[in-house]
Amino acid sequence: MRLPRFSNSSRFYYEDQPVRDGKTIVSSGNTFELGFFSLGNSKNRYLGIWYKNVSICTVVWVANRDIPNTIKLGMFKVSSDGNLEIFNGGDTMVWSSNSTVSGRINNPAVGVQLLDSGNL
Repeated sequence: MRLPRFSNSSRFYYEDQPVRDGKTIVSSGNTFELGFFSLGNSKNRYLGIWYKNVSICTVVWVANRDIPNTIKLGMFKVSSDGNLEIFNGGDTMVWSSNSTVSGRINNPAVGVQLLDSGNL
């Protein structure tokens, strides 16, 4: 599996702030990392969560396993309605989490944070 060679990462991303292929989100204790990766020599790019500091890379979650990006220009972002969305490098969305945000009126900011439990 090929993971990003460097960690150009942040801890938290807000709605409509794109995270491009090559950047990652890392949990506060550096236990997990979220980003795009490829398997072996494949050009397919998947968005997933993996253990960050282990000798054998272990992916624990993959978002777009059935619809991989085929170029390294993809990005993901959180939409204003709370969905995690993956784009293929252009304006075409190829995957969405189809989630909902509760309490939106009391908390107008929507974003994601990768926890040390591996939950996003």
